[in-house]
Amino acid sequence: MSEKDELQTLAQIAHLYYEQGMTFQVLAKRFGISRFKASRLLQKARDKGIVNITITIPIQKTSDLEKRLETSLSLNRAIVVQDEGQSDTQRLASVGRACADWLVRTLKPRDILGVAWGRTLQKVAEALPLQVDPALAIEVVQVLGGVSQLSSAYNGDEVCKRIAKAFSAPCHLLYAPAIADRPESKRIIMAQGGVRQTTQYYDRLTVALVGLGLVELTDDNMEYRLGYFTEAEFRRLKAEGAVGDHCVFFDINGKICGERINAKRIGIDHRQLMKVPRRITVASGRWKPKAIVGAARAGLFNEMVTDETTAREVLRLLEE
Repeated sequence: MSEKDELQTLAQIAHLYYEQGMTFQVLAKRFGISRFKASRLLQKARDKGIVNITITIPIQKTSDLEKRLETSLSLNRAIVVQDEGQSDTQRLASVGRACADWLVRTLKPRDILGVAWGRTLQKVAEALPLQVDPALAIEVVQVLGGVSQLSSAYNGDEVCKRIAKAFSAPCHLLYAPAIADRPESKRIIMAQGGVRQTTQYYDRLTVALVGLGLVELTDDNMEYRLGYFTEAEFRRLKAEGAVGDHCVFFDINGKICGERINAKRIGIDHRQLMKVPRRITVASGRWKPKAIVGAARAGLFNEMVTDETTAREVLRLLEE
């Protein structure tokens, strides 16, 4: 390959990663290379000056939003990603990268990290470096049961395994479904030895990473789409005022909703979750602001990564 062709390739890879939000995995498949090679080529693009990362004055705009969110929602930390001109797909990828960077910078030695599942957390896992310093010696724990019908990349075990691999960490998987047929079935499943081997870590978690689910009858609502809850059950939730799902359903004032449905969930209990010192949520999209407000008021998270558009809508809701 000539030097000119190489520079063109490096520029194309950099454009797809930084401007189009393409992950290492997708880049590798597109160019027929490994994820490690894709990472090396991005570094080469920076070394050759093809990519210049510059912090400019507009960052103040998101800094102000972060401070307002921290004050309004009583958060320890809010991270807001600039999203001007981005599509929904690009915005989701940007938020995932920001959360991945936050994890790498703030996880401490011997942390025990609890991880849920979903599309947003998949983006976080994909955006992690190929290897983080293994001397951190963290452990990764799956905090919600699996969803067998779900795309394997979204599923809890795959998300946990990808994060654990990046940190060279032990991975404690929850070999159970996300939802039981009945509360009685849940009790039987939770009592099984293999399940208890994982759930015993829940009271020892130091960090939790959980996305925000929806209470809307749309294809974005995975639990409804996959048939775990019926339309009638969701309508009852709506009648109770539920606006979101974060290991438990809640309304915009932070009141827990849907006790009968929550009783079938397999995974960490919201009371256990609220005892975790660092509770990180990552959320992006037009359906999420009400869920963010309700979950924060319920005390379900104390750190958040989101985008500028979502952040502004959250603040608008709080001012109503």
